[in-house]
Amino acid sequence: MASSIIHMAIANELNKKLNRDNKSILIGSIAPDIAKLIGEDKKNLTL
Repeated sequence: MASSIIHMAIANELNKKLNRDNKSILIGSIAPDIAKLIGEDKKNLTL
């Protein structure tokens, strides 16, 4: 789960320059980590 925290921190830093919807950026940044936890292939995620 530590990797998801790192991914969220990086996404927040990138979003400071991109100025996108923060919720969408954060969800997208942790989606691969969540997929791994639930045993789903990240290719099957549609976000």
